Amino acid sequence: MTETVTCRTEQEYKSAVQRKAPRIRIENAELARKTRLIMKIPKASFVVAAACVGAAVAAVHAGVLGFVAGPATGGATAVGGALLFGGGASTMIPVIGIVGVPTAIALVTVAVALGGVGALKALYSEYRLIDSGPSFVLLARK
Repeated sequence: MTETVTCRTEQEYKSAVQRKAPRIRIENAELARKTRLIMKIPKASFVVAAACVGAAVAAVHAGVLGFVAGPATGGATAVGGALLFGGGASTMIPVIGIVGVPTAIALVTVAVALGGVGALKALYSEYRLIDSGPSFVLLARK
C-alpha cells in the first residue's frame, strides 16, 4: 500500500512535498481550498503565473511589507499587501489577469508555506489531484 502523509499544518505540508511523499492528504480546509485552486490551473497559465509570483513571494519573505500576518489570516493579510502594495505588485497584475484574484492569492500563500516558487512548481508538476472534499485534498505523485 502506498504511504499517505496527512498534513494539517503548513509545516507538515512543506515537509511532505520536500520528502516527495507518494501521497499527501491535506486536512486543513484553507490549505485544501488553495491547493485545489492551484492544481486546477491549466499548465500554460501556471507556467506564466509561477514566473510572476516569485517577486511577491520574495517580498513576503523579506518582510518588505512591514507587518506579519497572524494565524487568524493564515498569511492572507501579508499576501494581500504584497499583491496590492508590496514589492512584486506589478508582477502580480498579469497573474490576476490569467488566474483571478483568489487563485493568485492561493499561489502566493502556498508558495510561501512551501518555502518558495521552486517548491510550488514541484507540487504542481510532480503531483496530481486524485480526490477532494470541502475540508481535504488528496494528492498523488505522478
